[in-house]
Order: sequence, then structure tokens, then C-alpha cells
Amino acid sequence: MNEQTYQVSSKRITKNMIFLYIRMLFTMGVALYTSRIILNALGEEDFGIYNVVGGVVSMLAFVNGMMSSGTSRFLTYELGSGDFEQLRKIFSVALVLHIGIALSVFLLAETLGLWFVMTQMTIPADRMNAAFWVYQFSVLVCVVQLIQTPYNASIIAHERMNIYAYISILEVVFKLGVAGLVACYVTVDRLIFYAASIFIVFLIIALVYRVYCQKMYAECHFRFVKDKVLYKTLLHFSGWDMLGSLCVVSQGQGLNILLNIFFGPIVNAARGIAFQVEAAFNAFVGNFMLAVQPQIVKLYAANELRAMIGLVNASSKYSFYLVWILALPVLFKTEYILTLWLKEIPEYTVIFLRLILINCLIRAMARSVVIAVHASGDIRELNLWGGSIGLLPLPLSYVLLRSGYEPEIAFIVVIVCSIFCNIVELIVLKRRITFSLNDYLLKVYVICCIVVVGSLIFPFFSCSYFKDDILSLGGFVIVCILSTSLTIYFLGIDKNTRKKVNNFICKYLKSYYAVSKVE
Repeated sequence: MNEQTYQVSSKRITKNMIFLYIRMLFTMGVALYTSRIILNALGEEDFGIYNVVGGVVSMLAFVNGMMSSGTSRFLTYELGSGDFEQLRKIFSVALVLHIGIALSVFLLAETLGLWFVMTQMTIPADRMNAAFWVYQFSVLVCVVQLIQTPYNASIIAHERMNIYAYISILEVVFKLGVAGLVACYVTVDRLIFYAASIFIVFLIIALVYRVYCQKMYAECHFRFVKDKVLYKTLLHFSGWDMLGSLCVVSQGQGLNILLNIFFGPIVNAARGIAFQVEAAFNAFVGNFMLAVQPQIVKLYAANELRAMIGLVNASSKYSFYLVWILALPVLFKTEYILTLWLKEIPEYTVIFLRLILINCLIRAMARSVVIAVHASGDIRELNLWGGSIGLLPLPLSYVLLRSGYEPEIAFIVVIVCSIFCNIVELIVLKRRITFSLNDYLLKVYVICCIVVVGSLIFPFFSCSYFKDDILSLGGFVIVCILSTSLTIYFLGIDKNTRKKVNNFICKYLKSYYAVSKVE
């Protein structure tokens, strides 16, 4: 890759990250506040019912995860190769396949899924009617999301993250409005009203995405494609991604349903709160990877493998840093932060959240590796071996919970399996693309461990001096951020990167000084 191309790619990633992080900061704050309002308005029991019933639908729609990954990969690849005609075909084929999946999920949800919710789950008898309607609206939300997937993938493939950010902000504003209505004005069954309103929000957002894509991108106008080979290619790629999608669903909604069966909806409320926080943390690394993903795929399509591996190594490390710099103060002050946010904390929420954040840190390093394997187009081994390990937490947790273990054992099992998954994913990438595994381990895993140990020292010894009040929490957060930032600066980045950081800081200070002098 020549220097000019590298600079353009870097600028594009930086620009996209800025838009995504503006989106993330706003949506994260609004979403967390919305969760507090909804928890207080619905109560722990109804909040748990909403989370676990909607989770059944998510499990039935796991196939969307594999198809959306394949759609995004093929659209981005064709943009990188410059074949516009093939790009149009892929979008139309993907839309047909997603409509077919939506119909299949609807039929499965209204038969097997409905039977499971009504007969097998632990739901109080007086809330069965509400659970039924929550389930129906969750099914409709799922259908809308399935059909919408190719349009979302087009925006990401074109790297128009500003549009993605604006629409996401609009979505959380609508959800906040719904939460306000539920808390202050609704006199009918609040749980049913909330589920119906969320469906309307998703429908509006889907229409906004569709109108924008059809107006801006020529390939987003549907035309029927008879190319059987293309259907087969997309299905074959996505089919091997099935295990990966099953892993995500089984470790998320699968374990949630398992917790419901053994402990009831109150524990589901604790899990729901913990996963709200996890979603906020994942947004940091997720937005970073949304900006990086198209570049990894396009570098592979252009056969710039050395540059691609360099980007994979760097993004693995920086993804970890993004999660760690935020997770450190939360891990130390979990209970007090939750008290400020929720006032009343459902049982098990503290331990659930800490374990989930540890798993976030482990998986943060693996995201770019998985994207690189997907870019190669050969994901059979990745899903065969990594997917098999990723499916283990559900049966293992069932055995352990049935043996009398506390609910947090399910999240400990997930952490252990995630470590093995990371190892398998690296081995698979090495088999697909020639690169130094030792170099990756040294530059990513070893460096990240050094950063963790180095940044823990001062917060660990100073934590007891910061009491549980707002000012002390603010001071402790500053201590954690400074400790982590300085450790990353001196131990977590190489000399060239440190030089770029120094130049940026000097440039900013000179600019600020010049402006201040003029004023």
C-alpha cells in the first residue's frame, strides 16, 4: 500500500470513528437513562419478563446474524473490487434471502416459540397475557429487523457512518420518549404499551434507513436475480457462519432463558441491567470496529495483506484499550455506580456486571481477527472449531445450575470458553493468511497484559481513600483514566505511534496558544 493510500484510509477511519463516537456517547447516555426509567416504571418482574420473552424471539432469529455478516462482507468486498454490477446483484439476492428468513422465523415463532413461552418459562400466572403480547410485538420487531439488514449493511459498506450515527441518535430519542410516556402518562398495562411502542419505533427507523439507501445508492433498488450460483455462494458463506451466530445467541439469550427456568424473572432483570451496561461498553469497541472493518476487507480485496495484518494487530490492541480504560473504574466501584444509576439494584447485578465486563475485555481483542478471517471468504474452520467452543457454555451451565451452583457460574463458564475461542481464532487466521503468530501474541496479548498490570497499581492502592459520594467517584475515575492513559502511552504503544501522539499534542497546543494569543 502506498503512503497516499494509507493516509486516505487512516483519515477515513478517523472521520468515521468521530461520527460513531459522537453517536455512541449520546446513545449510550440516553439508553442508560432510559433503562433506569423503564426499570422503575415496569418494576423488576415486568422488566425481567420483557428481557427474557424478547430473548426467545432473538434465539429463533439467530440465522439473521449469519446472513447479515455474509451480506456485509460481500457488499464491502465488491465495493473494494469496483464491480458495480455484481454489487447490485448481491444486494438483491441478500434482500430475497432475508425476506425468506423473516417468513421462516415468523412461522417458527408463532408455533414452537409461542408454545415454549406459554408452557415452559417461569412467568407469574397473572402476567401471562402481558407476556403473550410482549412476545407478539417482539416477533414483529424481529421481522422488521430481518428485512432491514441489507440496507444497514449497505450504509456500513459505503462507510457513511455519519448517517448511521444520525439515525441511531434518532432511534434512542424515540425510545426515551416512549419511556417517558410509560412512566408518566400510561394508565393501561405498561408492559404491553411499552412493547407495542418499541415496535412502532423500529418500524419508523427501518423506513428511514430504506428511504435513504434507495435515494443514495443505486444498488439498493431491488430487481429479481436468477443467478443460482450467487444465491448458493452467499448461502454457503453464511451457512458456515451459522455456528458463530448460534454462539452469540446461546451465550446471550440462551443463558437468559436458562436463568429464567432456574431462578425466575427477577434474575432476568439483573441480567438485563448488566447487559445494558455491556452494550454501552461494547459500543466503544463496536464503533471502532465498524470504522475499521471495511478497510480490513478492502485491503484483502486489493491483496494488500501486509497492511491488513498491521491493521488487525493495531485494532486488536486498541479495542482492548478502549474497553479497559472505561471498565477499570466500574470494576472497582460497581455497586456505588449502579446505586447512582438505578437507586435499587436487583440481586446478582453487581457480580453479573463484573463478570460480563471481564468477558468484554477478552473478546475485544478478537474482533479484528474474526473480521480478517471473514475477509478471506473461507470461514469453515473458524465456525467449526471456534463455534463449537462457543456453544459449550449453554450445556455446561445447564449441568452446573442443575447441580445447585449460583447463577453467576454461567458467566464464569462463558469467560473460560472465550479464552479458548480467542486462541482458536488466531490459529485459523494463521492458516488462512501467512502472518507471525508470535508477533501478534507479543504485540497484542503481552502488551495488553502489561498495560493491565501497570494501570492497576495506583487505583488499587488508592481506591479505599475515595468514599462513596459523587465527588470522590469523579476523583477516582480521573485517577483510573490517568493511570491507564499514562501506562498505555509509555508501555502500550510503540515509538512511532508515541511520536505521532506527541506531534498531535504539540500541534494542538500550538494551535490553542495561537488562538488564545489573538484573543
